[in-house]
Amino acid sequence: MGATIVVVAGLITREGRILIAQRPEGKKRAGEWEFPGGKAEPGETPQAALERELMEELGVRVIVEPLLEKVEHEYPDLKVEVFFFPCTLAPGAVVERREHARIEWIEPARMTEFTFVEADRALLPRFVAWASTR
Repeated sequence: MGATIVVVAGLITREGRILIAQRPEGKKRAGEWEFPGGKAEPGETPQAALERELMEELGVRVIVEPLLEKVEHEYPDLKVEVFFFPCTLAPGAVVERREHARIEWIEPARMTEFTFVEADRALLPRFVAWASTR
């Protein structure tokens, strides 16, 4: 297995709900849910990578808040280090589904009803508690 891939994920909340996204057909782990984001480019900070990825995937500018959690996970085909950042949508931002099969704004307590990618699963109880305070 090669080098560890740096992945960034945005925990975007609005009006008591959190945004989750379903991976599209044709991608690894298709049909599973995740927090929107993606891979950092070489030399890119995790915060800059998240700003770029959320613009590409959702068409929105965000204010990236301090890191909430970081996890390392080994899938059968790759190793990832995932940085989870709370994000606030820029004023007037309208979320568009550009790359995912579906996106949903859900109540935090409902996160456990969805099949998330493995790297996110262990952190769901922490994220439910965190998002419930937003």
